[in-house]
Amino acid sequence: MADDLGDSRPTRTGQAVAAWLRSGSADLAGARILSDTTDDDVDPFIVAFHAQQAVEKAVNPLLIWLGRPFPPTHDLTQLVELLPRELSALAGQELTDLTVYAVRQRYPASSHDPMDLGSMPDWSEARNALDLATGFLDMVQERVRHASGLT
Repeated sequence: MADDLGDSRPTRTGQAVAAWLRSGSADLAGARILSDTTDDDVDPFIVAFHAQQAVEKAVNPLLIWLGRPFPPTHDLTQLVELLPRELSALAGQELTDLTVYAVRQRYPASSHDPMDLGSMPDWSEARNALDLATGFLDMVQERVRHASGLT
């Protein structure tokens, strides 16, 4: 199978890709720590939020690597649609469903921004989001390493 990421990229692009991936890894590390806590004040939403951020920070560097402009958005569906078909298929619906954790559930309900508090993730859903994000970020990092000749 041909590698969608092509040959190695100029240093500046490589640095941007590496910075995005480091940031995504940091989100996952924080989410893992929070998911392992026994502190009742930690909400599973925070884990799901950081999982969504990690996926976003894995898609964006792919787009940078491919030279594809992308809008400043947290909408994973919109970002994934900008990827080549093979890569967007790898992302899948489950990952794009994480978008809800980035925006709609980020702030408490108010009269200005009502939300369905019954749809907040429980611990099982938050850990599932973390597992999905971990798998996707690992896959992206491996593809970038392979395309860069670092494997």
